[in-house]
This record gives sequence, structure tokens and C-alpha cells, in this order.
Amino acid sequence: LSIDISNLPIGNYIGTVHIEPQDIAIHPVSVEIELSVSNDFPMESTFQNLFSEFPSRENPVPLDGITLTDSTAYIFLLPELPGIQLVDFFLDDLSLQGNPTKRERRAPFDLGGTNSDDTALPFDLNSLASGSHSLSTRIQFQNGSSEVTVSIFSIGTQLPTFSVSPTELFLSATLSSNVQVQDIFLLSTDETTSASFQISASENWLSALPSVGSVSVQTGPIEVTITADVNLLS
Repeated sequence: LSIDISNLPIGNYIGTVHIEPQDIAIHPVSVEIELSVSNDFPMESTFQNLFSEFPSRENPVPLDGITLTDSTAYIFLLPELPGIQLVDFFLDDLSLQGNPTKRERRAPFDLGGTNSDDTALPFDLNSLASGSHSLSTRIQFQNGSSEVTVSIFSIGTQLPTFSVSPTELFLSATLSSNVQVQDIFLLSTDETTSASFQISASENWLSALPSVGSVSVQTGPIEVTITADVNLLS
């Protein structure tokens, strides 16, 4: 069996070879042939799944290898080449056997969908558990061929952060006024839960009250009293 592909463009083909025996006592048989024609030297995919913090898709970075900590993300495919018929996004489905998470039939190709002004809609990440995930994107071309690009990324938990005001204190003391006291305010960026804290001092003549507690955006800033005891200075 020989196959001449000299006049065939890149794509997938199916044909059948029928074998007719000369002896009428033998049943005829057939062989189905599936043929895939591709480049002699497959090139690395030019397509990438990208992530941006902005609906305008500014400052994009490859999705592959990064950790996302926000509840939403702007994820999209580039480049927007001519000849693309549709783009299917598959979350955590490397075999591409299930229904696509999102199907886009025109550029721009956004995982979360696209606004009427062509800005990206955010994709909701709340349904994804912490840990590693995959995004497989299948690009189907008008000539019948297709290409797949895969990105492995992680979902992480954004830890709350604290801030204090003021960040510096300037105290003065005399021998007759042994103790100096001033208040600072401790705040948290966590908008949903309380963040616990514990305060310690580098010197034995410094102390803070309360030394333990919790703070959140809902409860507002916590007033912390800083005390400097001159009597403990050597």
C-alpha cells in the first residue's frame, strides 16, 4: 500500500481500500485508512494562555507556572491570528473529552467572556480548589486543522497583611517621668475574616498592650498602647 500526499494540504483524511477476491467463495474485505498530514518539522506553538490584572489585558504574563490568589482573573489566548474558526477552553481536562469550559467564536478569546467594548470579563476562580490546575486551549482553524496549548497554574490563598499607623514613634523621657506611653493603630487588609496577631518587643523596656488579639476590616483598627519604661534601662 502506498499513499501519495504530494497534492494534499495539511489536515486529516479518511479513505477506504476495498479488496475484491477473484474466488467468489471468499468474502471481500476492506481497510479503512486514517491519514494525518503535518509539517515535516513541527514548530513550537505560537499560542499562549495569558493572564492580566486588567480588563484591557495590559501587561500580560504567561499563565503557565504562576499562582493566582484573587477571586477572579482575566485569562485569554494570543495571538489572534486570521483563519481561527473557534477556540475551546478546557479547565482540568487534559484529554479534552468533556464539554469545554468556554467556547469563543471570535477574537478576542477570553476565558471569562468579552464585553461589548471588547474588554475582557473576569473569570470566577472561586470554584477552583487551592493547588495545581490545568487550562487546555484548543484552537480550531477554518481549514480543518487544530492546535492545543496547555498551561499549568496554581490557585493559592492570599494571606492578610497588617499595617500600622504611625510606623515610627519618637519618645522623650526624663528621670522624673519614668514611663512614656503612646498609642498606635493596627489595621488588617482581610475583608472577610479576622486575622490574629501577637506583638513582641526587641527590648525589655518596651511593651505593648494588647499583645495578642485579632483584627479585620469589619472591626476596624485596633488601638495598641506602646509603653517605654525608663526604669528598665541599664
